[in-house]
Amino acid sequence: MNDIQVVLRGNIASDLRSVRFDDGNSVTSFRLASTSSWFDRERNTWVDRRTTYVSVNCRRALASSALQSLHKGHPVVVTGRLWERAWTKDDRSGRTLEVEAETVGHDLTFGVSAFTRVVRRERHNAEDAAAREVRGQEDRDPNAAALYEEVREIGSTVTDVSGFTVLDDEPDGEKDSDGAEESIAATRVG
Repeated sequence: MNDIQVVLRGNIASDLRSVRFDDGNSVTSFRLASTSSWFDRERNTWVDRRTTYVSVNCRRALASSALQSLHKGHPVVVTGRLWERAWTKDDRSGRTLEVEAETVGHDLTFGVSAFTRVVRRERHNAEDAAAREVRGQEDRDPNAAALYEEVREIGSTVTDVSGFTVLDDEPDGEKDSDGAEESIAATRVG
């Protein structure tokens, strides 16, 4: 495939539009405006160049999340596949740039955002199938069930072979399993 992969930064320039199809799939789309600028040293100010508009299409699960999370004016970062579409309407015709979005997120350079994980049925079913498969292998490998439970236990700290923490579900500044207080500064210094 020779798809053009792009990363775009800009502001949402239109209200979000959402379409749900009979098969259950949905598409949420919006226009993204990206204005490049440069610093004019003679005038000691930033000068805007022209604004580029791109249509962004979000499909399936991303469509639902985008519709709930994004609004006109929000600064966003979009990754996806770029393509050009020719159009004709009445006596006018033209071309437009479109991005089939793979990911969309708020640009945190300009603000803060809160994240809420959405549990999707397809993902749950895949995890349940994997769990049933591991549990079905308990008779063949007595350590498989214990290993599965160890990995699935939330809140446990995972360390690598050298003893360094690789995964820790405890937020910084809270007590770990030994009752010791840790902070970001202490971790960086020590």
